[in-house]
Amino acid sequence: MDKNVEKQLAEFFAAHDTKKESVRQVKSEREQKEAAFLSQFVERRASILRPAFESFAKAVEMRGIKCRIEEQEEKALDQHQVQSAAITIAFVVGNDSHRRLSEYPHLTISCEKHASMLTLHKSTMSPGRGGQSGPAGKVGIQDVTENSLHQSLVELLQQSLL
Repeated sequence: MDKNVEKQLAEFFAAHDTKKESVRQVKSEREQKEAAFLSQFVERRASILRPAFESFAKAVEMRGIKCRIEEQEEKALDQHQVQSAAITIAFVVGNDSHRRLSEYPHLTISCEKHASMLTLHKSTMSPGRGGQSGPAGKVGIQDVTENSLHQSLVELLQQSLL
């Protein structure tokens, strides 16, 4: 083989290897950042979100409305889909508490680790009634406080039950 062709091939593969290493490094850094954010969410869920939901649920249950709180961990659904880590509080209205949480008025906070944000999903729908269900915005992890959650839940109750 011609020396010039060998030199071109060597330069090409050196550049190709450098590019592959750069892509691998960027992917590794992204995965580390996402893992750190997920860890932050899990810690905040345990220290802020769940206690805020529980204290609100206690106050609401004293007034006759049952509540359910559920957490879900991040898990792969298939090769291309991942279910985000989340926490949900639902207000179980009516006499049939056997339904899925999504059928009751609820607020779900999901960890969107790729965007380093929390996604809020709100539903005012309940069995036998209409309502609305859909995204309720994105917030930074530090922006979710006990007070902000309680205020959102009061608004959800007002929209769902009045």
